[in-house]
Amino acid sequence: MKKFLALMLTVVMVFSVAACGGEETTETTTETTTETTTVVEEVEKEEITLIEAVTGNVSMLLPSDFTEFTAYEGYSVAAGPGASVVVAEMGEYLMDSTEMTEEAFIASTEGVYENVEIVDFGITDINGATGTVGTFIGDSVNSGDTRSVMYIWYDTTDGTTNYNNSICFVYNTNGGTSLETYFEDVLGSLSVLG
Repeated sequence: MKKFLALMLTVVMVFSVAACGGEETTETTTETTTETTTVVEEVEKEEITLIEAVTGNVSMLLPSDFTEFTAYEGYSVAAGPGASVVVAEMGEYLMDSTEMTEEAFIASTEGVYENVEIVDFGITDINGATGTVGTFIGDSVNSGDTRSVMYIWYDTTDGTTNYNNSICFVYNTNGGTSLETYFEDVLGSLSVLG
């Protein structure tokens, strides 16, 4: 269980950083801040649609202001203004994903988020892949932004080996992110491919 918690803490930290969507930190100059504001205003003006995004065995619709998934070692990230989606596939099988406890979920946020409020926690089904879903709202220790975070843990097998997988959705709750606007549609389109 300690190994699983360490893995979850690592994943939480990756998701927290990825949620920034690649934007500059708060230590930017006034000129950079002005440019960032201009980009956000332009994004709000353009019409956002949902487009198919696939990484590994996961498919979903994402807002058109998101990047395509970029693959890193062990996970992939698609980012939009103030939001991101991180998919970690084929991780070492440490436990059945349905055995995740709410206490372990809360512990995995320590050091990365403060003022954590659990919104939802329970068993879920993604096209036949049973797992656990946990949602919370918390303040990022790094940026101070209040974020809504949803984790979905599920298991897959290649016929001989079982793997733990996770999907994380993160968006700033200050309103206006395309992921927040289309969140129900994105979740409804989520599919774990055969």
